[in-house]
Amino acid sequence: MRCLELATEVRLLAVDAGPAFYSAVAVAVADGGGPFPKALDLIAAADAHAGGASCAAVVAVSARLARERAAAPAAALAAALAAHPAWLGRPAATRAAALNATARACARGGDLEGGLALLAALRGGALAVDDGTFAALSLAALAGGRPDLAEELLEERDYL
Repeated sequence: MRCLELATEVRLLAVDAGPAFYSAVAVAVADGGGPFPKALDLIAAADAHAGGASCAAVVAVSARLARERAAAPAAALAAALAAHPAWLGRPAATRAAALNATARACARGGDLEGGLALLAALRGGALAVDDGTFAALSLAALAGGRPDLAEELLEERDYL
């Protein structure tokens, strides 16, 4: 992927490309099927600048992690986002989309507790939880031998 080569050259030359550049490359990598660890590195590079990664980059990388069922990187991304001061300034819909996708990635990757922690973050931030997140967490609960939790999650989904 040429965009990764360009990002590498920019870093080696110590050019201050800014968060927009790194965000755009992260979206290209995530959407183009490139290696998602590189997309995570690009999000981190964007977040090192004032303003942080773009909303589109965060959602694209989170969705890619969900598709890949990558629980550990998803949890790391969620923790990094929560620690970044620019995160709370992002629109609620974007934060919800990223956290929902990341919670699904945790659930599908076998990290039910990580997914539940993200569900709690969604609730705590008064952010919308989508049906797919409830479904993924319910399936993970069933797979983990916790049918009572699966039922509770589905009931909450139906209530909302």
